[in-house]
Amino acid sequence: MTNYYDILGVSKESSPEEIKKAYRKLSLTYHPDKNPDGEERFKGIAEAYAVLGDGEKKAKYDAGGGVKLEDLFGNGGGGANPFDAFEQFFNGRQQRRPQQQDRPRRGRGQDLKVHLSLTLDEVYHGSEKEVNYTKREGTTEVCPQCQGRGIIQSVRGNSFFRQLVNVECPACQSTGYLNGGNIVQKTVKFTIPRGCNSGHFLKLRGGGDGCFGGESGDLLLVLEVVETKNQNKRDLDYIYIMSISPLEALLGKKVKVPHFDGPIEITVPALYNTSKSLKANKKGFIRDGVKGDMYIHLNQKLPVRLNEDEKEKIKELLKSENFVN
Repeated sequence: MTNYYDILGVSKESSPEEIKKAYRKLSLTYHPDKNPDGEERFKGIAEAYAVLGDGEKKAKYDAGGGVKLEDLFGNGGGGANPFDAFEQFFNGRQQRRPQQQDRPRRGRGQDLKVHLSLTLDEVYHGSEKEVNYTKREGTTEVCPQCQGRGIIQSVRGNSFFRQLVNVECPACQSTGYLNGGNIVQKTVKFTIPRGCNSGHFLKLRGGGDGCFGGESGDLLLVLEVVETKNQNKRDLDYIYIMSISPLEALLGKKVKVPHFDGPIEITVPALYNTSKSLKANKKGFIRDGVKGDMYIHLNQKLPVRLNEDEKEKIKELLKSENFVN
């Protein structure tokens, strides 16, 4: 016969408080949530405490009498359940019987993602955009496996310890209804805020797939900012890339740079180091009242060819002491 005293590490002379303390410590140590390999040990600990923690059962056990399995964890019915005994010990919860199952819960439709491309001009000024997409309306067919409850009962454990638990219905993903319904075309209007970045999204609650008897999912509009070869966005900063000739970099020049509010005139200083960017304060993108800056990156563009006269002039220029390293 199993020695329950050895399992809990106590003796016949141990007080009820000492037995309870031993069970508390061991059950916490070997509970499967904390110790995945300790389930069998946990069940043995629960069985030992179910006997030694009850004065009447302990006396019968000490006298050499047996204890019925169905009497170990409560008033029979539902099979031996060490997990419910554990919950009742620590939380003071009543053992939950099969007829006291959770109320069936209604499901929720799937969220939908729609991607929307935006030009830099639309991001700078903000815009109104209409979005067309398809969604599934809710179905009216009750799931035959769970009868619309969204949950089914399953027996967990082995031949010695059995537990009747609720699990999500696999046929309907706990919605209680089969995934059917009609596919419909929808058109919604979104207000695109100024200064948004790629990856930002807008949410339309209830705009996703429907679920009969439950709430619809959401529509997520994912924003993608389209940059160009010469125009980039770095959060709130506007980057414009333009080319100038070597002579313009040497002599300086006033140039007009495209901007969303109209061209901006900037001055390229003489002998300008094109590895540095020119900056126009507060000319970047705007978000929540905060303005970024504009940076103009200048690239020197060499001529494709030179005629003989141009070559001679450059040679003469290079003789100047200002061009000597």
